[in-house]
Amino acid sequence: CLTNAGFTLANGEAPIASVRCTSPEQTIALAKLFFDHGILSTPFVPPSIPPGQGAVRLIIGAKTDETGVSEITDSIRTLAAKANL
Repeated sequence: CLTNAGFTLANGEAPIASVRCTSPEQTIALAKLFFDHGILSTPFVPPSIPPGQGAVRLIIGAKTDETGVSEITDSIRTLAAKANL
């Protein structure tokens, strides 16, 4: 769902989505946008990852059902569109 919204995600099998960003500044801005709208995420910027990059990690809780995932995805898609991300 997040890839359909235009996000680039890191590959993995865990219930963790790492949204790749094009700069540390974009990473912090996206994490703040999520936080301001009640979506908890963790931003990663250099030196945790290579220079000039960033990632915002989202973790889906074990008790989140399909409806919850859909609602969260819709919220993220709407926020990203408003922020031109």
